[in-house]
Amino acid sequence: MPITDAYGQGFSSLDYGDVPDLKVMGEGLLKLTGKTVMSFVSASARAAQITSPVAGMFTWLDDADVLEVYDGSAWVDIPIPTYTSTTGATAASGFSLASWSGRRRAGVTLANIMVTRTGTTLNAGSDGNLADTALATLPPGWRPTQLIVAGVDDGFGCGMAVVDVTGLITLRTWSSNGSIPATRNLRLCTTWL
Repeated sequence: MPITDAYGQGFSSLDYGDVPDLKVMGEGLLKLTGKTVMSFVSASARAAQITSPVAGMFTWLDDADVLEVYDGSAWVDIPIPTYTSTTGATAASGFSLASWSGRRRAGVTLANIMVTRTGTTLNAGSDGNLADTALATLPPGWRPTQLIVAGVDDGFGCGMAVVDVTGLITLRTWSSNGSIPATRNLRLCTTWL
């Protein structure tokens, strides 16, 4: 005697001792397709495949980067909130904050920060080594959950920084024999999940 799923979705499975019926099992699996998030290149590709949508169907449209649900009469967007910030970042000693912006959507965070050197000139050795130098701290809520490596540049040289879980951005390397004098703007843009 077939058993039904525990979630009330109309999928039947075989119980021990039942004689397998591939047609019944296949139809049951096909029923599940309409209860998943189906992915399509575009709305027109979806329309070609789903000619009689049923209320509660979900689809992802690759070209529009949007999740939609059929409400019984039309496909409607399910909004994925976007969060932004331009406040709360702080510059480290020897720098001033020129700009900060953060953007988060669907678990992906983009951090864009620029600081201006206000202290004495920083000089890198011939190997690009530079004493670890704190640049800034990202605001709470805009910090990665693990150490992130990011590129930094000023238009004259470039280097590597890390962003730690406390939001501290630390410059670790710079162009060989390069320098970062006062008034130089350092830019960092990085993304994490």
